[in-house]
Parts: sequence; C-alpha cells; structure tokens
Amino acid sequence: MNLLINDYSFIVLASLLILLITTLTWHLFKPRWATAAFLITFAMLFTFQLTASTTADTVSSREELNNILAAGKPVLLELYSNFWLTCLRAKPDVDRLELELADHSLVVRINIGSTIGKSVREEYNVASVPTFIAFDQNGNEVFRQGGRVPRAEKLFRLIN
Repeated sequence: MNLLINDYSFIVLASLLILLITTLTWHLFKPRWATAAFLITFAMLFTFQLTASTTADTVSSREELNNILAAGKPVLLELYSNFWLTCLRAKPDVDRLELELADHSLVVRINIGSTIGKSVREEYNVASVPTFIAFDQNGNEVFRQGGRVPRAEKLFRLIN
C-alpha cells in the first residue's frame, strides 16, 4: 500500500485540489466560474507535472546496471517516481549532487514505474521513493537513504 500511495500521490493530491477549488468556486460564484477554475487549475497542475518530471532513466536494462556497478567506480542509485512530490522537489538537488560527484562516481536514476525500475525496486527491497543507494567501487551497497537527498560530503566519505 505504501508504494501505491507513493506512486500516485501527485495525481491524488492534484485531483483533491481540483475538486476543492471547483467546489468552492461553484458554491461561492456561478457554475461557469467553476468550469473556468477547473480548467485553469488543471492546466497549471499539468504544466507543473511536465516541467518538474523527468522521463529519462540512466539505464535501460538490468544488465546495463550490473555493468555500471562492476565498472570499478562508486555509484549512487536514485529510485524515483514522477508522481511523488518529494521526488519532484528533490530533482534539482540530485542534479547538483550529480555535478559534485561527477569526478569521483556515477549517478544512476531509475523510475520505479519503468520495467527496470520495478525489477530493481523488488531486488533492493525499496518501500518508498525517492530512495538513494550508494555502492562502493566493488559494487557493494554501503549506504541507503529514503525521502531526501543525501549530502555530498557524506557520500564522498562512504563511497570513496
């Protein structure tokens, strides 16, 4: 159930917000205003979702992920969902972290809704998103954190 809430939280919260705004507008003003409020709210939320989400997984297959883990460089794996607000909010911080770690390690991003994401989520027993898993240069898991982006200094110590 936890993953169901995580996977679709943006959709649920956006639907509740649209319902609330439309209902309040309907009762306080005229039905035509409620229709306009619905359309404007929907358009704004849709635009936010498109601009805040990312669609590119870093890897496309389990074999590719295994090759990256065996390459001899530390790896930070991010498991995320485009429909979970915490993941959308974390994206700029992960981008910054990726730049800070670029010389020493790799950052791999996988959407839990993709085919590989479902496989990796099950293999690493991930219950919430975003989840960050750090692997050392030998491919061994050395750190796991869910919910917020780990600090670069902490990761440097753990994976190097």
